[in-house]
Amino acid sequence: MSGLSAEQAESLSTFQAVTSIESEDEARRRLEAASWDLQVAVEAFLSGETEPTVPSNEERDADSSGSMNTGVRSALNAVSGVTSSRPQRRRFRGFFRVLFFPIWLVFSIASYIGERISNFVRGPPRIAYDADQSETANFVRRFDILYSNLHPRFFEGTYLEALAAAGARFQFLLVFLHSEMHPASVRFCRQVLGSREVIRYIDENVIFWARGIASPEGYRAQRLLGVTTYPFVALITSPPGRSDGVTLSEYNSDAGDFLQWLQTMSARFGTTLTRRRLHVEERDEARQLREQQDREYHETLEADRRREQAAKEAAEQAAEQERLKREAEEEELRKRAELVERREGKRVALGEEPEKGPGVTTIGLRLPDGKRVDRRFLVSDKVAILFDWADINGVSIEHAALVSSFPRRTYQYPEDADKTLEEAGLSQGTMLLVEERADL
Repeated sequence: MSGLSAEQAESLSTFQAVTSIESEDEARRRLEAASWDLQVAVEAFLSGETEPTVPSNEERDADSSGSMNTGVRSALNAVSGVTSSRPQRRRFRGFFRVLFFPIWLVFSIASYIGERISNFVRGPPRIAYDADQSETANFVRRFDILYSNLHPRFFEGTYLEALAAAGARFQFLLVFLHSEMHPASVRFCRQVLGSREVIRYIDENVIFWARGIASPEGYRAQRLLGVTTYPFVALITSPPGRSDGVTLSEYNSDAGDFLQWLQTMSARFGTTLTRRRLHVEERDEARQLREQQDREYHETLEADRRREQAAKEAAEQAAEQERLKREAEEEELRKRAELVERREGKRVALGEEPEKGPGVTTIGLRLPDGKRVDRRFLVSDKVAILFDWADINGVSIEHAALVSSFPRRTYQYPEDADKTLEEAGLSQGTMLLVEERADL
């Protein structure tokens, strides 16, 4: 529902719930064609129109006035048994009804005309409308005052919201529309809707939505259902068709007949709700299965990706370690080669030992492995030549110091490298030890 306002998103959700259109794009296209008028879009869907049109004020007035002037036709239809869902009567009752039909017809028309004249003269009781309350609350309040406070539980909301709720709960929607001017309203509201058995059945099995046709929601429902007779009762499955699942009951039924009608219609059309519930459950199960399969597929892909990534990282790490090892070995070989080359250069530079004589001293060197080496040097030679000699014999001169035992003197490289042996006190010959430098 991207790009929609909160109100449009709510209208889209309600429209899909009422019409059972699963495609969000299709539902959105219909609402956009109706300029997001939910009422117009639903009417167009029920009537099969492809391009919904918004009715003008004159058309609404004409429809309203036409629906209010059909009382005589409703009385004739009810008496003659025109409605398709009238409970079946026993044969002897049908015989008496045919026998007394002319008397009953005259009496019904006379009663209706008398009631209309009486209502026109005195009008219905004046009950103040509370603007602070909802339309449902005002309807219930008026119903309690005019008829009885003993009645089924009314659904709080619009007709379309009731349809959506019934569709979501897989229940029937029982719609009741009536006119206070109709003579049958009092009897139906008090005796039928006031029956405890009827109340219990309605509260336990259906969603009950009711309005007077003078109210805005009552007018909308009357337009959607095409109501021409009152009181009007319909048992509707959501989404409603033009005729399938919609059944009218006679206004002159007693509570027992009405309850039997409800039970009969519920049994007859209950399979529709069952099929729809099973369809939705199968669709939800299929969706959940697809989501589970997609989730497992993506989890498998993610696991494979992590394994590949781990294998790649391990290979890269192994390659890096191998590279570092190879570089370290190469560096070690290079250093060894440099060391060998350096020491060989120093060996060549050191030359032959001088012969014994004046200006010549003998120096002994105790190596770290315990081995002792001796060599003669000129007293004019630099101390650096001693470190070269020690280096040639495997001493790491960067980390070692040469130490004379008596007197104890320490010679370090390169600090003492430029001193002569005579200046360093090594002209008389001495034994030098190799020790690790303490300052490193």
